Amino acid sequence: VDFVEYDGMLYFACPDHLLAVDMKTREQKVLSLLSLGVGRLTAITVTGGQEKRIYAGFSDNAVARLDVENFSMQVHKGKIGRVRTLFPDPEGLLWISTQKTGIWSYNSDTDRFHHYEHSNNVMSYYIDTLAQVKHVGDKVWVKMNKWGFGYYDRANDEIIPLSNVREQEDH
Repeated sequence: VDFVEYDGMLYFACPDHLLAVDMKTREQKVLSLLSLGVGRLTAITVTGGQEKRIYAGFSDNAVARLDVENFSMQVHKGKIGRVRTLFPDPEGLLWISTQKTGIWSYNSDTDRFHHYEHSNNVMSYYIDTLAQVKHVGDKVWVKMNKWGFGYYDRANDEIIPLSNVREQEDH
């Protein structure tokens, strides 16, 4: 489904297990995920920031942090839905795209999920289900699932919306 490289290892997200392969020795480890109660593994990523972390997303309202030393996962559940894509930002915040309108973030320091959603302020030809999060300069830009686009205001924990409707004053 997905894979990442971290500290000389490749981590492959498979639906019911995580496979780790040492890039030098080719030694493999398999972590079964069936007992976690989180559905199928759907995404994996490495976060930025000072302390890099590996996170996995699941089909049943959860993300999990991989403990690379013990090769185990610590699960964090919320009412987020099926995880489609994970986007780390440079400050360590984990952005989560699901099938729901908007986007979610997960803050591991507070063990808190936050949902962001804007009113539908876009022309209909921009409505889609492809969320994106990009770090450019000093801003994190967020294109939410279905509609909503703006930049993340970290101090106030909100996404400042931008509009593409010319008739609106702030387009």
